[in-house]
Amino acid sequence: MNLDFVLLADAAVADAAGKVTIRGGGVTHVAAPKLPFSLPSIAIVARFFIERADLSVEQSLTLRVRDPEGAELLAVRGPVTPPVAGWPVREAHAGEDATLVVVATLSGIEFEREGQHTFETLLNDDLLVTRNVVVFLEQNEQEKRLGSS
Repeated sequence: MNLDFVLLADAAVADAAGKVTIRGGGVTHVAAPKLPFSLPSIAIVARFFIERADLSVEQSLTLRVRDPEGAELLAVRGPVTPPVAGWPVREAHAGEDATLVVVATLSGIEFEREGQHTFETLLNDDLLVTRNVVVFLEQNEQEKRLGSS
């Protein structure tokens, strides 16, 4: 399995054909009204290119969130040996890449401080990609904007 992409979004769903509907894709920051702040939900969308041999290999995917100091806020781990219920594996036509789409919605991540948080995607404990999300207080951002006008 080879990672094609990982995207953070407000919400996402994948259909049986492996097509993904994404709302609010490309999340890079969270404007918190106060801290600590519990994020209602965030979707992580990952697409992998797969080979026929991948269909028989036990693999695991870990999604991990870390605070600015590197402390783990949340970790979710599960099997991704296709086919997994609810995770569409798209059969490839001749000359087309076969793919596995994973959509995970994480709820209730508790942000305690401002700063750069990391969302890590690991396959079999190997770090594939990190996405940074900056958490800031909404009020501080509004004050910065008002001060610069």
